[in-house]
Amino acid sequence: MPTLREQVKEHSFIFFILWLATIVILLGCTFQFKVIIGNGGKMPVKYGVQHEDADHFTYQDASDVKLPILSDRIYLFRSFYSIGDLVIILGSTTFFILCAILIWRLRKKREW
Repeated sequence: MPTLREQVKEHSFIFFILWLATIVILLGCTFQFKVIIGNGGKMPVKYGVQHEDADHFTYQDASDVKLPILSDRIYLFRSFYSIGDLVIILGSTTFFILCAILIWRLRKKREW
């Protein structure tokens, strides 16, 4: 049975991409954190999109909000998302798909 070091060496590309996916997730979290903290603890939502509640507020003009580019303003699948949301989704999807591939490859070789 191969040692852990040999297994990591053989699958190093997947581990590298997993590391990059983790960095992407952290970047998306940073985007979310910046826009929420910059706007008094609430996520700004483009005017006419959603109702105001405890966690969101709407704005009419970009001058009403700090970091408007990071606010919830991208319409996809009958809902609105921010750049941070999409970056987190991209990183998470990549991470979980690669974990599944890694587990499948290890099981295929009977190493796990």
